Amino acid sequence: MATETKSQTATDRSFADRLDAWLAEDMSPKRALAVYAVIGVYMAFLLLPVAYMVLATFTSPDFLYSPRLVPGLSELTLENYVSVLSTGLFQQYFINLTIVATSTTVLTLVVGTLAAYSLSRFEYPARAGLLFSFLGTQMLPRVLTLIPFFLLMFSLNLIDSLLGIIIAHSVLGIPLGT
Repeated sequence: MATETKSQTATDRSFADRLDAWLAEDMSPKRALAVYAVIGVYMAFLLLPVAYMVLATFTSPDFLYSPRLVPGLSELTLENYVSVLSTGLFQQYFINLTIVATSTTVLTLVVGTLAAYSLSRFEYPARAGLLFSFLGTQMLPRVLTLIPFFLLMFSLNLIDSLLGIIIAHSVLGIPLGT
């Protein structure tokens, strides 16, 4: 058993040594080009659905239901953007989104940072239980907390309000931020 451990450790060390040596090598231009070409092809493959989605915003709804994959230059239009930006609701939705995102980020960062500092620097009796509760909330399925959270928001009259959305997102983000 001791020989297996020694041989595994020797293999791990040799792999680590080989990896360090490979990373320390000067990369030739050919090798760098090959590595970056592979990374570029992989990233292009990953970004293809996003690029198609952006392209679809410049086409008419008729094209989306047609069997063709690529529109012609004559089929590209800005009508979708004009119709979205000209309606009054888009501006209000964008303002609401900005308020909710900014408030949630600031609240989560402030509370999470203070909680993390307290948990890492101070010893107190409920510290282990608090750490366990933060970890436990991340393990629960979100659907399990949906009904109690809705009932709490309903009793506080926070349904259909920006404050309710900010609190809901912060409650989900603070344990992760901590």
